[in-house]
Amino acid sequence: MSIKENIENNLIIWFLTSLLGGFLAGIATYKAIIEIAHLEVVPQGQCTIADVRKKEEIDVPMKSYTIEAFSPQILDSENITVSYLGDKYSYDSINKSVSLFINYPQNKNIKITEKNYASIAFESKNIWLTQGKDTHFYLGELGEFKATLKDLFFDQDGHISRLVIEIAVLKDNVKQ
Repeated sequence: MSIKENIENNLIIWFLTSLLGGFLAGIATYKAIIEIAHLEVVPQGQCTIADVRKKEEIDVPMKSYTIEAFSPQILDSENITVSYLGDKYSYDSINKSVSLFINYPQNKNIKITEKNYASIAFESKNIWLTQGKDTHFYLGELGEFKATLKDLFFDQDGHISRLVIEIAVLKDNVKQ
């Protein structure tokens, strides 16, 4: 009896040999795809998306703003307005998070001022900020922003009366 007949007659050896052949074919395919696509294998724990984002943000200055409830605040340097509705559905006191409305001009070349505020056509975005955590969001042509809720102030009824946020422009599409 030859080796070929021994393998064909023994089901366990045939099955294990097939598994090994399939595994080796899979590894060869994986290596070929990586090589063809000019990709690189990065070991786990060596680099994450969060690490890359932190490196991009090292020199990004954060600007602090105090937002009063019910009144939109114009943030001049970012060319956006931020407002907080102040109702019971717009904050979570347990998780210390709050919902904010960001308004930004449809036309990126318009500068928001108190004089022209009522006549500007705005796009709106609703974001949730949680105290101590960064929130990243895009505002169309204005680019990518990062906001952090720094502090909440409550009135005697237990509602938020004002809050302190920090905002930074991460990727400014207007200047590119």
